[in-house]
Amino acid sequence: MNEKKKKKTVTVTKNVNGKEKDLARNRWVRLVFGMAVMAALFSGLLIVIDQFGLMEYAASEPASLPRIESFRAEPETIRAGESSTLIWNVTRARNVSIDTIGPVVPSGEFAVMPKETSNYTLFASNPAGSVEVAVTVQVNYPL
Repeated sequence: MNEKKKKKTVTVTKNVNGKEKDLARNRWVRLVFGMAVMAALFSGLLIVIDQFGLMEYAASEPASLPRIESFRAEPETIRAGESSTLIWNVTRARNVSIDTIGPVVPSGEFAVMPKETSNYTLFASNPAGSVEVAVTVQVNYPL
């Protein structure tokens, strides 16, 4: 009398075009697929919002001013008609620019050929504030 009890399973099916379809499995697949699509759309939306600078991140420490690690001209003194290269490196900045040049990347180089002695000011800013540093390119004329 050791009869094994057979498990009874009930499958809800629907006859579609002559084929039986498991409706419970079909609903589960649609649910999982729908959740994956919603997650992908939400992630894409967050990326777009972040690209436009509309998302603020919670900081674990107070916001710090941008830091201009370096800003120099090489060479600092040139003869008329020669060029000098401005070289800079900035960290923790949202916006970086050089007067008379415009917006620049946080770390880079830019060749200038001033006709006369010129000052160049590097500006860096973020929500905590802004900082600036200036360099001078001296132009000498032959006698």
